[in-house]
Amino acid sequence: SGLNDLRITGTSIRQTNFEVSPVTLSVQFAVDGSLTGDVIVRLTDTQTSSIVEEQTLALKSDEANYYASFQFRPDDVGLRFYRVDVFRQTDQAAFDSVETLIEQQSSETTLINNTKLVAVDRRTGPYRVLYLAGRPNWEFKFLRRAVDEDAEVELTGLLRMANKEPKFSFRDQAVSGTNPLFQGLGDDAEETAEQYDEPVLVPIGVKQADELSSGFPKTEDQLFYFDALILDDIEPSFFSQDQLKLIRRFVSLRGGGLMFLGGQEMWAGRDFEDSVLGDLSPVYVKRRNMDGPSQQSMQLTREGMLEPWMRLRSTVNEENKRLKSMASFTSVNEVGSLKPGAYGLATVTDSSGEERTAVAVQRFGRGKVGSVMIADYWRWAMNAQPGQADDSYQSWRQMVRWLVGDVPRRTELTVKDDPENDAVILEVAAFDEAFDPLENGEVSLTIRQPNGASVPLSVHPVPDRPGVVTASFFDDSAGAYVANAEVRSTDGEVIGTPVAGWTKQIAGREFDQIGFNRPLMDSIAKRSGGKLIPESELDRFTDQLNTNKVPVTETWVYPIWHRGWVLALALGCLCAEWGLRRYRGLA
Repeated sequence: SGLNDLRITGTSIRQTNFEVSPVTLSVQFAVDGSLTGDVIVRLTDTQTSSIVEEQTLALKSDEANYYASFQFRPDDVGLRFYRVDVFRQTDQAAFDSVETLIEQQSSETTLINNTKLVAVDRRTGPYRVLYLAGRPNWEFKFLRRAVDEDAEVELTGLLRMANKEPKFSFRDQAVSGTNPLFQGLGDDAEETAEQYDEPVLVPIGVKQADELSSGFPKTEDQLFYFDALILDDIEPSFFSQDQLKLIRRFVSLRGGGLMFLGGQEMWAGRDFEDSVLGDLSPVYVKRRNMDGPSQQSMQLTREGMLEPWMRLRSTVNEENKRLKSMASFTSVNEVGSLKPGAYGLATVTDSSGEERTAVAVQRFGRGKVGSVMIADYWRWAMNAQPGQADDSYQSWRQMVRWLVGDVPRRTELTVKDDPENDAVILEVAAFDEAFDPLENGEVSLTIRQPNGASVPLSVHPVPDRPGVVTASFFDDSAGAYVANAEVRSTDGEVIGTPVAGWTKQIAGREFDQIGFNRPLMDSIAKRSGGKLIPESELDRFTDQLNTNKVPVTETWVYPIWHRGWVLALALGCLCAEWGLRRYRGLA
């Protein structure tokens, strides 16, 4: 065809909870013609105009499609825009300013399809996590220390210091209903303290003095305030039936994350198996034998190696080396088999070679559930090897990030392409405190264009989707677009300000392939009743133009009642009906 073109054919973005490189940007590009030499693939942060990474690939004469991948960690969370450029060394100067690419001279047919803008949206917090422990232990200490380094996660703890007790006394003349832990602290403290038949709970990391003052949440607006729930060494009998149902709705309807941590009260007997917690667990309960402690080493399964939040190293070899050198565990809950749909991500093996499931996960409704059967996870931090002091903390942070990673928010803003109209469709979904659709809410939507101007949009509700409003937007300017929404409840309170972004490329879809697209031409000719003429047959085709008949299509509309045969048929039917009635004596 005589065309020399280097073009980007596609990009894809994958975000993970892997701290080292949470964003993976894949770039596919193709080569047409006789271009040779090396190609530079560059990733640039448009906000700072800094180069994130460059890769050099050699073009081969027998290959037309190529692939490059960038793994990087953005400097900040939120919406960021990046530019991918693919060029040869001789054209590098042209990409210092992509706005003038159309004017640049090159050995390629065009350069404007060598660049592409992409939007990366790393969701911002704060993510709220509630940790409930049946007894004070060391897990919360290391979990809290790890999460403190993540500015996007807020951890609230609720620790049970004492169980509830029977309220009676044999010898006291005046029986007090207050738990003995609070006696002698004054009248005010004793009045607000837990009673004998109530467990003693201590909230840690609360924002307000009265938060969780009455214990574990009892209503949807109290529990649904959190994005994830961690239950550590707690028995089902601690909860009321309403609270157990509330936990189930938190996962299945709210879409929250739930994590079980090992301990002597977890996965214990039929009481746990027959409870809501047993239904939520990704593993079955096993009638376990009380074996003594033994050294058990952890390994990742094949599925675990594929989960970025389970890995701490970037390669398989480095990860296996880390696993061999990490501390052993001595207390692991023995559970049954995995439930259908659940995945085992890690196992532990004792000195006799017996293998047990250590980490398992599953989807449950709109949410997710994970189980960590290791009850002494804290040993990892206490016995860290040199150079691996932060590994256990990184594991905790990645685990928490997995829990809250895709939990629905009270307000969500999504952008969808509308290829037919070359526009985008924006949808804003809003929910109340119980995560039911928010009706009669007030939504304002503003678009920031590439030139910095702001355009307000009018929204209208979607008839069959309560709590959802939509708007359409069109602009032919190339660049990055940012949509800002503000959602207010019926009383005027701002409940969310979601942000979303998209890009419009310098090169339109007509530059996706500038060469001759014969399959497309063939399909158009067949659908239209025409014919595709090869270049070698053009002379003969022009000679036939004088003799070939030109087909003319004309649409002709004529009322059927104006046809004589229709009128005759109607009269015939009328006469036949009259004759039939006379014959039967009905007329």
